[in-house]
Amino acid sequence: MNTINFNILRAKDWWEHKFPPILAIGYANILMMDKNISSFIPNLLEIIVALVVGAIYVSIINDITDIDDDAACGKTNRMTNVSMTNRKLLVIAFLLLGAIAMCYYYPDILSMSLYALSWIAFSFYSIPPFRFKKRKLLGLCADAFGSSLFPSLFIIARLCFVAKAPIPIIWFIVVGIWSLLFGLRGILWHQYNDRKNDFKSGIHTLATELSKEQLNLIGISTLILEILVLIFLLLILNHLLPFVFLGLYLLLLLIRNKRFDTSIIAVFPNDNNKYHILLKEYYQVFFPLSLLITAGLQYQMDWICLAGHWVLFPKNIYFMLRDYFRFFESIIRKNYTHHS
Repeated sequence: MNTINFNILRAKDWWEHKFPPILAIGYANILMMDKNISSFIPNLLEIIVALVVGAIYVSIINDITDIDDDAACGKTNRMTNVSMTNRKLLVIAFLLLGAIAMCYYYPDILSMSLYALSWIAFSFYSIPPFRFKKRKLLGLCADAFGSSLFPSLFIIARLCFVAKAPIPIIWFIVVGIWSLLFGLRGILWHQYNDRKNDFKSGIHTLATELSKEQLNLIGISTLILEILVLIFLLLILNHLLPFVFLGLYLLLLLIRNKRFDTSIIAVFPNDNNKYHILLKEYYQVFFPLSLLITAGLQYQMDWICLAGHWVLFPKNIYFMLRDYFRFFESIIRKNYTHHS
């Protein structure tokens, strides 16, 4: 087969998982500049398009460079049935789109550099002879830098440049540390899930070289640091609703654990198939919503941004509301049955 299937874009792997936390940093940065988010809608859309181009490039080169390894372990690869010519055309096309996106930001050199570094990090992660994926700690860092650190700093740099505002250095550093720690937990989870396949393929990642106990220690240590940095980040931001929504998120975790038998984990799943990675949904749902509601309470036009965000990223918001509804519905039903 020489046709190209849109499944190769792997949007379900990154759209609702990676983008909301990055956009949340953008929303937070705009609030820190005492400006309304709605006035930055064109810039936020430009940033989303640039990040989408990068995410598709990453998906393509990951699958292309994994073809042999995936075949060795019997894992499905979306690029297997794409012809060599089409593979090359896809890579060239998205490299050109990435170059156009980067040049668009000229003369904003810092944003150009951070955007380019994200591409470079992922290229080093996947493409031989570098292939950091097989180089343990280098693999973790390359993925965390490319997927979380550089995009988070990129959105700060770009929005500050557009607003002609100085970059708050402490904020910039704290966001960088937070996003790196969160990114490290994300790639640790991914590598652990691929552990069995990597053993079969002979790929030496950190997850294949260390025991689960050692990996758990790394994951828990990373989470503790991440929580401390998150608290500092929220204190710098200095708005009430992110803290309130953190409480609502913790309440949801309690509901899921007690009512729906969902385990709460730092990184690695246990024997229970139903689990939730601590803080992941806060970053994907609660944190961005808290910021958009904060903005809407200050600037009426920013309610449009909340609606737009909801339309773009509905899946995890739906799951959150569904679980709250199921919980309160069960309480009402129980009380009604009791009084009947």
